[in-house]
Amino acid sequence: MKFLGTEKNRTTAYNPASNGQVERFHRQLKQAIRCQATERWVEVLPSVLLGIRSCFKEDLGASSAELVYGTTLRLPGEFFRSSSSSTTPTHAELNIKRNTLSALNHDLTCEEWSSNETCT
Repeated sequence: MKFLGTEKNRTTAYNPASNGQVERFHRQLKQAIRCQATERWVEVLPSVLLGIRSCFKEDLGASSAELVYGTTLRLPGEFFRSSSSSTTPTHAELNIKRNTLSALNHDLTCEEWSSNETCT
C-alpha cells in the first residue's frame, strides 16, 4: 500500500469510536436516505451519493468531487440549462487547480470527537 501513498489503519471491531470518519459518513448517508420519501432506499442511493459528493464542505473549502476530479461535477439539472455561456475552463485555470491540488496535504486526518454532541 505504500506505493499508492496510503496507510492501513487497524480499528477495533464493534467499536464505532475507533473509526470516527467512516461512522460520521454513515450517519450522514443514513440521514440523507431518510429524507427521501420512499422505503426502497436502493433506488435513491445513487442520487443521495451524488448529492453528498457534490456538496461544498466548508472545512475542505471544496466538495469531495472537486478534490478528486479537480472540478465540480455537472449535476443532472445542469444539462437542461442553456449553454450560451462557456463553462469550459481555460488551460491556465486547469493549471492553477492542478497546482492547488498537488500542494494539498494528502495526509489530512479527521478529528475524532469524544462525544456525538459536538459533531455537526
